[in-house]
Amino acid sequence: MTRALPWFAAGILTLACSSDDPAPGNVSTGGAAATTGGVAPMSTGGTTGGSRTTGGAAPSTGGVAPSNGGTTGGSAPTGGAPVASGGVAGSTGGAAPGASGAGGTSGGSDGSGGGGAPTTAGKSSGGAGGGGASGGASAGGPSGGGSGDIACPAGASFCSGFEGTALPAGAKFHAVGPTGAMSYTFDTTNPKFGKQSLSIPEHSGGFYYRALAVPVPGNDFWVRLYVRVSRAFGDNGHDSLFGASNGNIDADVNSEALVEFSEQFDEVLLNTDDQLFNPEGMSTLTANDWHCIEAHYEGGSGNVQIFADGKEIINAPGYAKATFQSFRIGYMQYHDTRGVWYDDVIVAPARVNCE
Repeated sequence: MTRALPWFAAGILTLACSSDDPAPGNVSTGGAAATTGGVAPMSTGGTTGGSRTTGGAAPSTGGVAPSNGGTTGGSAPTGGAPVASGGVAGSTGGAAPGASGAGGTSGGSDGSGGGGAPTTAGKSSGGAGGGGASGGASAGGPSGGGSGDIACPAGASFCSGFEGTALPAGAKFHAVGPTGAMSYTFDTTNPKFGKQSLSIPEHSGGFYYRALAVPVPGNDFWVRLYVRVSRAFGDNGHDSLFGASNGNIDADVNSEALVEFSEQFDEVLLNTDDQLFNPEGMSTLTANDWHCIEAHYEGGSGNVQIFADGKEIINAPGYAKATFQSFRIGYMQYHDTRGVWYDDVIVAPARVNCE
C-alpha cells in the first residue's frame, strides 16, 4: 500500500507491491523477482512477476549487539534491588493495575541481574502479577498503557496478555475496509499463555487494515510479542503484521507512515510506503505455531532489527529514520486471507527476552 511521506535515508532498495493490491493505498505496480533458492512460494495469489536484485540493502555483518544493560528492573521497596524472581506478596499501596498481591510470575523475574541481561517478562501463573512495592514501577503492571496482567519491565509504555474483557488501557483499535469484518476478539482456544489471546479473525475478499495502536516509550524502543498465524507468513503477496508508526495512537492508516513487518517475494521483509528492505536470507513464520518476535526500532539512526524465536531475521541499518509515536499490531491484509493471534505484548525502552 502506498502512502505519502517517504521520510527516511536514501540508498534503500525500492520495490512495489503488485498491481493486485487493493485501491485504498494507491499501491504502485512493478516489483522484483525473487532470487533462486530459498522458500518455495506458498501464496495462491499476490504478485507474479518482476525481477528482484539480490542482497537487499546493507546486510548485517555479524548479528546484533545486545541491548545496553537490559532494563534497570522494577523498583524494590527501598529502591535499588531488582524484584526477585518468583513474585512478591503485594504490599499495600502501589500495586500496579490488575495486581492483587501474591502470585509470582512464571516468566522469570523482572530485571533480575543488575546489567547486561535483557529482562524476561511474562504472564503471571497466579492470574495477577506479583504486587509491586509502594513507589516506583512494579513487576505486576505497566507504567504506561496496558492491562497489568503480565509482568511489566520498568519504563514500559505498554504491557498486556489480553486477559480482560476489553482492550487494554492506552490502546486504540483501528479498522479500515469493507464493513462486517472489522472486529477483533478475545480467543480462548489458542492462547500462548493464560486463558486467552487477542485474535484478528480471518476474512476473505479484499483489503482490511485492522490494527491495535499502543504508545511507545521513546524514539528508541524494543517490542516483545508472541504471534500465531493460520497460514504461513512469508509468501509472495504483500501483507503485514505489525510496525512502528510516526502517527500517534489516534492516527489512521492515511495519516501515518508505518515501518511494516511484511511479507512479499516469498520471504519476510520491511515495507514502508512500498520502500522495501530485503534481508540477506529468506525467512518465514510457520502456520499454527506461536512465534516469539523481538523488534528494535531506533528512530534517530533509522536502524531496525527483527528477531524470530531468538534468531535475527532482519538487520536494516539506516532504513527508517523517523520520530515514532506509536506501535501497531494486527493484520494489514492486502492480498492473503489469514487469521492472526497475539499474546503477551510488551513495548519497552530495553530488550525483553523471549520466555
